[in-house]
Amino acid sequence: MEDLVLTLVELQQVKKSLAEIKTKLDKLFKKNPLSATWLDADQTCELLRISKRTLQKHRDLRVLSFSKIRGKMYFKASDIEDLLEDNYYKAHRSRRSSRSIYN
Repeated sequence: MEDLVLTLVELQQVKKSLAEIKTKLDKLFKKNPLSATWLDADQTCELLRISKRTLQKHRDLRVLSFSKIRGKMYFKASDIEDLLEDNYYKAHRSRRSSRSIYN
């Protein structure tokens, strides 16, 4: 078996590459920290402030994906977040006026 010999410059390049990969992975996992979280129907209704009937309607219309285990529904927090982001409407402000609309 041959020994692998790296110069100091090559070792630093490997370290730099590994650090870049780590940074990208950290950003990927921090981008959506709720991706692995599952909520039951009650938690989902509370989070969205909707009734169980409205949640059922969202399931029926395939607005929100779910998993069903022994009759109990579970929803991915990331799917809920995506639903909210997809239906987000940004407020339009006039650039000329920085006054509050309530003044």
